[in-house]
Amino acid sequence: MTYLIFATLCSVSIILFLRFSEGINLNRYVVTSANYLIASVITLFLVLKGDILLDSDGMWSFLTEFWDVFRNSKTFSNAASPWWALFLGVIAGNFFFLAFIYYQKSLKESGVAVTGVIGKLSVVVLPPFFALVLWLEIPGPIRCLGIVFAIISVLLSGKKTGESHLKPSVAVILFFMFSGFAEFFNKLFQKYATISTKPLFLFAVFSTALVISMPFVIRSRKPRWIEVGIGLVVGVPNLFSSFFLISALNSVPASVAFPLYGIGSLMLMSIGGMLLFKEILDKKDWLMIASAVVSIALLSGGN
Repeated sequence: MTYLIFATLCSVSIILFLRFSEGINLNRYVVTSANYLIASVITLFLVLKGDILLDSDGMWSFLTEFWDVFRNSKTFSNAASPWWALFLGVIAGNFFFLAFIYYQKSLKESGVAVTGVIGKLSVVVLPPFFALVLWLEIPGPIRCLGIVFAIISVLLSGKKTGESHLKPSVAVILFFMFSGFAEFFNKLFQKYATISTKPLFLFAVFSTALVISMPFVIRSRKPRWIEVGIGLVVGVPNLFSSFFLISALNSVPASVAFPLYGIGSLMLMSIGGMLLFKEILDKKDWLMIASAVVSIALLSGGN
């Protein structure tokens, strides 16, 4: 659970820092690209330090092992794992960027409240569902009850504003799907690769997203240093939230890890907003926190 706690704290720090920078007219594409840039640099350093190599023999091993690994739920060999990390990371990088694009569109069309609820629901619902379908990771009855409380917590997090009606627009649906898939790629990597290739996987994710985002930055207005700085600061916890989440998935089932990660972030964001930004929590907020505490207890202790 230690890695899951670190992943949750990193996730919360991103939101709280962006909340602190509210009021600044930021070019989101610049912030996002700077975030991908620093994550790519750090993971490249870790790849070189770990001496993770891609060679022709490893590629051949990857191709020959591919179907056997998935048919029999095995792990790629040490030689083939770097190629799986690269292959999956490039695909995941596209989903990370698409999730960001539709996050922006969902904000514009449906507002902050709906987008926030949808983002948390995608983490709580989709990865555990995929794990259930693909690997029969079936939680026990106590943890099933914990997942129910997690979903209730997310739904309670929507503010009572004119924008908080759930509208099933195309942007909202696509944000839900791409966000859930992006998080699930962490589990896909952990399931089939040797953990030592994790830096290469994350380098492929963030460098791919960086390459895709650059044309948007070029077409936008001239970047400001504050936008670059905020992106660089946010990029570090953004990287390590995935880094620690993958490590957590080695010992915690997806049906438990993702709901804990989602509602833990939600609860700490609410508490952080109250303590740091003097936000007032209403009855609905306190109910959400209480439901989250119950969910965390059930998910952590249930068998």
